Amino acid sequence: MGGHANGSFCWVDLAAHDYDGAVGFYGTIFGWTHEPAPPGGPRYGMFKDGDAVVAGIGEMAPEMKAVMPSVWNSYVQTADARATVAKAKELGGEVVFDAYETPGGTGTLAFLKDPTGAVFALWQPAAHTSPAKLGEPFACCWQELATRDPEAAQAFYGALFGWTFTPGSSPEVVYFISNGDQMIGHFIRMNEQWGDLPPAWTPYFAVKDTDATCEAVKAAGGTVPVEGTDIPAGRFAVIGDVQKAHSYVIQLAHPPG
Repeated sequence: MGGHANGSFCWVDLAAHDYDGAVGFYGTIFGWTHEPAPPGGPRYGMFKDGDAVVAGIGEMAPEMKAVMPSVWNSYVQTADARATVAKAKELGGEVVFDAYETPGGTGTLAFLKDPTGAVFALWQPAAHTSPAKLGEPFACCWQELATRDPEAAQAFYGALFGWTFTPGSSPEVVYFISNGDQMIGHFIRMNEQWGDLPPAWTPYFAVKDTDATCEAVKAAGGTVPVEGTDIPAGRFAVIGDVQKAHSYVIQLAHPPG
């Protein structure tokens, strides 16, 4: 959960209704194994691809299960979580969970809501934290913000993290996001087809074969709201797990390395 550039996405985790069910589902479709965290705090664990840590999983508290489905969370690395929280408030963001040190002294965590309504997490890693695997097959490789006001989001995140933006290549993708010289995601503009769905950050997971992954998702009891579709970056699809947590998978046209 560290070792990445400040201002870049460094981690994703799943807040699950059914912890064991989610472990089984993602083990089936991605081949991930699971390593539980030491006992003593809320139930949490690591998804691994071989020896590499790729994502986390935690079980939702009962009060959260009552009001929301399972969801993937996206984390941005920062050098000072408390200072970033204060700055976000000045910029019109809301504090969902204020900065606190995680059990075991691994780092400092906070959850924020941007002015357009999307929730994201901040992570200040402790020293000597090993980086999670990113950008390779069966790991997170990209992030998307779906929002009804991408211009307000651009102003907020640009001021908060120093992100820069490049106009998108289609009416849907309105801005590509860069942190320094690294492109890390994009904004899309939500239209009437989204209905009353809230704005949200959603991760992309790189896979070796998008269509085969979609078939595995359906066989495991999940859904594929958008089947494999070709775009310049590769072939992507939208998948939903058995607990209605949605993410993207993409077979990259030009995989790293």
